[in-house]
Amino acid sequence: MFDPTNVDSKGIPVTVRAMFIIDPNKRIRLFQYYPASVGRSVEEVCRTIEALQVADENSVATPGGWPNNHKEYGMEGAAFLLPSVSTEDADRHFHGFSKFDVPSGKEYLRLIPKDGLYEPGSTSRGNPETAKLGGYKAAASSSEM
Repeated sequence: MFDPTNVDSKGIPVTVRAMFIIDPNKRIRLFQYYPASVGRSVEEVCRTIEALQVADENSVATPGGWPNNHKEYGMEGAAFLLPSVSTEDADRHFHGFSKFDVPSGKEYLRLIPKDGLYEPGSTSRGNPETAKLGGYKAAASSSEM
């Protein structure tokens, strides 16, 4: 793939670099394309892998900026319970979640603190060990001319 807006001194398009994240079931979970003029961040790749693992193990969605989000609510690292999690299941399995009022009155905006989540690779909630790749693979490529 080429970026027609990014050309070398001869007017030839420079290749686009790609990054893929593949889960343990060999499914592509994320792919990003970067023009040659934009650097890639290893920290962002690791954050994305950890967010995918946490979401897979917890029925949650991680917001942008996770795990450094929601500091203003005293819930840094919190994630949203999916709307498919019933109130009964949330009460039973996700202790310490907070409900937020929305104009519709529906109780779907629910935050669970980070210490209430299963950590990737653990068998209990609140395990403080840091995330590991856990079978996920990150692959980077750059097409050559």
